[in-house]
Amino acid sequence: MFEFSVPTKVYQTPTLGVCVAGILEQAGARQVGVMLDEQLLAAPPALELLGALENKVRVERYPHHATLPTTALVDAYARALRKRTPEFLLAIGGGTTLDLAKAVAALTLSEGSIEVYQGTGRRLGASIPTIMVPTTAGTGCEVSSTALLVHEATSAFQEVSAPSMAPRFAVLAPTLLTSLPQSLRAAEGLVAFAHAVEAWLSPKGSALTRVLALESIKSLRRSLPVVVEDPSDLRAQGEVQLAATLAGIALENSTRGLVATIGHSIALLAPISFAQVVARALPALLRELCCSAESPSSGTALEGPRAVHADRGLLGEAVAGAGWSGVGGTCASAALQGLGVALLGTPPQGESYACRQSATRLANALLEPFISAGLWRCLGEPVDVFGAGRTLRDAVAQRWKQSPALQIAGLTSASVERILDGVGAGL
Repeated sequence: MFEFSVPTKVYQTPTLGVCVAGILEQAGARQVGVMLDEQLLAAPPALELLGALENKVRVERYPHHATLPTTALVDAYARALRKRTPEFLLAIGGGTTLDLAKAVAALTLSEGSIEVYQGTGRRLGASIPTIMVPTTAGTGCEVSSTALLVHEATSAFQEVSAPSMAPRFAVLAPTLLTSLPQSLRAAEGLVAFAHAVEAWLSPKGSALTRVLALESIKSLRRSLPVVVEDPSDLRAQGEVQLAATLAGIALENSTRGLVATIGHSIALLAPISFAQVVARALPALLRELCCSAESPSSGTALEGPRAVHADRGLLGEAVAGAGWSGVGGTCASAALQGLGVALLGTPPQGESYACRQSATRLANALLEPFISAGLWRCLGEPVDVFGAGRTLRDAVAQRWKQSPALQIAGLTSASVERILDGVGAGL
C-alpha cells in the first residue's frame, strides 16, 4: 500500500509571460506579489515576465539578495505581506527564492515566527497560493511542500513542511536556463541526478516514484551533457528541467534527507554552494552506496535504523544473478543493482570482483555519460573546502554520522570519510 499525490499543476512553456498571465487571469486574480532574486531585475526574461503581468494585474515586487533562506527573512517578508496580502505569490529564482516564497506564503496567513513551526510539531495552516518559476534545473523545489531554512538561533538548516505549502502551479521555461554559467548548469544537473537516485533508493518509495526517478535519471544521462556543452539547445534544456521536476515529485512522495544533509551541512559552514558540494560528492557517494555492505573493510556501520526492501533491488528477481554479484547487500546497494539492470542491462560476465571493485565499476557505469562529457572539469578547480586543520571537517563528519538518512542508507564511518575526501577532489 502506498500514497501518491501531485498537488502542483506543472506547465512547460516557451512563452513564460503568456502562461503565467493566463494562470492569473483564469483564477480571476487582480493582485500578485512577486518574490525574486534582485539580480533577476536586470535579466530580460524576468523583465519580460514582469512587464506581461503589470499589463494585466497589480504587481508588488519583493526582491531579495540572500544566498541562503533564513528564518529572519521569512519573518520579515511575512510581516510585509500581512499589510497587503496578495491573491497569489509568484516566485522567480533558484532554490533559495522558491523555499523563501513557500514559507512566506504560509506564514503570512498564520501567526508568530516561522521558527515556532520548525521541528516543534506545530503545523502551518492555509497558505497564499503560489506559482513557482525555477531559474535553475536541480532542486525540484517547485513541486515540494517543504522549505529548508537556516534557523537563526542554531545556525543550522531545519525544515518546515505542511501540505498547504505545496505550490499551486509550477511553470518551467527552458529559455530561463540558457544564460546560466557552465559550472552552474553542470552542478545543478548533477543535483537533480542525485535527487533522482535518492528517490529510487527510498525505503518509502513506490512503483510510481521509481518510474519517475528512472525517467529522470534516463533524461539526465541523455541530455545533461548536451546542455553543459550547448546551453542554446532548448530541447535538451527542457528535458533536463523536466527531469529535475520529476525527481522532485518522486522525492516528495518518498523520503528526502540524504542529499540535503550532505549538501547543506557543508554549504552552511564553508565557502561553497549546495550544488557544488553535491556535485563534487556524487561520485564518492554513489560508490559508497553501491558497496554499503557487511564487508569488514567497509568500516563500522553508523548507529541507527537500517531499512531493507521487501522487493530487494527494486526489480525483484531481475537483480538475482544479474552480474553485479560483488556489490554489497544493504537496501541501498541492492537498489542500485536494480538501477544498474534497468539502465544498463545485464553486465558482461567474466572475472569475479571484490566488493569495492564491483561497486566502483557499477558507480562509474551509472555516471559514464557525465564522466565522458567531463562534467566534473566543468565545475571548476577543486575547492579547498575545509582549509587547514580538521575542525570544520570533523564537525561535518560528526553531523553526517548522526544523520538518520545516512544511517538508513547503510553508510559506514569510513564511507563518511571517503565522501568528504570526494568533496574536495570531485571525480
